[in-house]
Amino acid sequence: MGNIGCCHEEVPSSSVADDLLEPTAVLDGAITSNLPSVSGGNTAADRIYSVTLSKTGGAKLGLDVDYMAERTVLPIMNITGGAAEKWNNENPGKMMDKGDSIIEVNGASGNVTTMLEKCKH
Repeated sequence: MGNIGCCHEEVPSSSVADDLLEPTAVLDGAITSNLPSVSGGNTAADRIYSVTLSKTGGAKLGLDVDYMAERTVLPIMNITGGAAEKWNNENPGKMMDKGDSIIEVNGASGNVTTMLEKCKH
């Protein structure tokens, strides 16, 4: 499954230039326009990255998300093991964590109901 995570960390506003707080379109379809402000990293490419989680062999995703129909992203509330924990162990430089957001699932973005449905496949 292809997920794209958007990291969010608390950074004092006085130490970050305004252009670092606003995401820019780095993915096809310019889906970043409705994203929350993000920080960390020097460029949008440092803050928005692709994560591939595989549910082969009956594996669980290992993600708890905060679903609200009016949102365009799925905030990660907790990593509960499964494929997400395996990703974190194998990718210490781009770990998913509470506060990150899923902005696309298997080509679906902007509609969290569709994104969650895609997670089932």
